[in-house]
Parts: sequence; C-alpha cells; structure tokens
Amino acid sequence: MLFSISRKLLIILVLLLAAAPALTQERTVGVMVNAAGAYDGYTLFATLGDAAVYLMDNDGRIIHTWDIEETAGVLEAHLLENGSLVVVAGARDAVDTSLMPTSNRSNGGSVREYTWNGELIWEHQFIGAETHQHHAIDIMPNGNILVIAWDYHSLDEALTMGLDTRFVDIEFKDHPYLLPDIIIEIDPSTDEWVWQWDPWDHLV
Repeated sequence: MLFSISRKLLIILVLLLAAAPALTQERTVGVMVNAAGAYDGYTLFATLGDAAVYLMDNDGRIIHTWDIEETAGVLEAHLLENGSLVVVAGARDAVDTSLMPTSNRSNGGSVREYTWNGELIWEHQFIGAETHQHHAIDIMPNGNILVIAWDYHSLDEALTMGLDTRFVDIEFKDHPYLLPDIIIEIDPSTDEWVWQWDPWDHLV
C-alpha cells in the first residue's frame, strides 16, 4: 500500500516537472499585456505583405477584417468616423519598377476607400512616369487626403536645374529618373488634385 502511494506521488511529481516549462514559458503570439492603464478602444493594423486590414480589441479578438483585392500588401490604413477605411495599396495596373531606385521599390501607387462592408467606393491610382505614390498618407479635417509621391525628372531636367555632375552616377545609378518628393492634396469627392507642393519649384 505504501509502495502504491509512493509510486502515485512519483508519477504526479514527474508529470508536474514535465509540465513546468510549459507553465512558465512566456507568450510569444497575440496580446501580451492588457493592463488597467490600457486605452479602452480598438487597434487597427495591417501587417507588411498582407493584403488585409484588421480591427482588434484589447483581448486580441478580431472585430472586423477588410480583404484588399489586387495588391501585394497594405502599407497604411486609416479608419474614418463613418466606418469607412482608407488604405495605401499597390497599383492595380502594372508599374514599371525599373523607373524607381532598387532600394525604394515600395508597394505603393494606389489610395483607396472601402465601406465597413468592404465595398470599394473610391480609388486614385498613380501610374506612369510622372508621379508614383509611396509610403504615407494623411487624412485632413476637410476629408481631403495628403499624399507623398515621387515626382519623376529626367537627367536633362536635373542638369538644367543645376545638378552637380559629380552626383550623376549616384542619382542615376539604377534608374533613369531623379525622384524628388511632391506633396499632393486630393479631394476624394471629385478625384482632383486641389493643391500640391513641389520642392522642385524651390530649388536654386
């Protein structure tokens, strides 16, 4: 009888020791901390290279998902007060990436607005060898959208503007254009550029 009890205790001890690492192992996936000081709201996020946008609560539950079609990924997402979603995505039409520097061939080119139910209601594409949207956007209080884009300029244009010839090999090493940035304000209700600021106009 004593041997039987000791054997049972030994088995229990072995099982507890085996389970100990799993009990003490830190979590590596999902919500790691949800303390009392956390903001009581939702988190909107898109992972780089994923063609979806997620709305998540503080406990890690996915509240809503938008699947963004015809893009390799979403670079940025904004949730509007009316429940619509504005995203920076890849251009639907093929973009000649040889026009861009190899170190900055980001998956931009398209700004879109979707309803809460995922219906596409507005899209502005930047294609061709004139401008190419990249990276961030900002939603203005009036509902217009500020976009940063590359403004394409040829070697002849750059030299005429005063580009030092010592920098030609650097600036035109792996693409045929100089790509200064331009800031554009777009009115989604008309799809028009209502304002722009181009550093090219201020170069000496």
